[in-house]
Amino acid sequence: MPLEMERRHLEQANRHIAEGRERIAAQRARVALTERRGHDTGLARDLLRHFERTLELMLEHRELILREIDRIQQQP
Repeated sequence: MPLEMERRHLEQANRHIAEGRERIAAQRARVALTERRGHDTGLARDLLRHFERTLELMLEHRELILREIDRIQQQP
């Protein structure tokens, strides 16, 4: 049961990471477009940094899940 739960958590974490990467790519494109149009990108860049930090945290969380899966699998 705990292993199944952790595997579900891993699937969810992987989905969130993929979605986060898509958000970052889209935000980078928005920043570039906004810059080309000569507008201020300060807030857009701040949001991009938040997205990037959130992705870092999601990746760290996935590593915790992977370690827990490994720990469970090592048990006799």
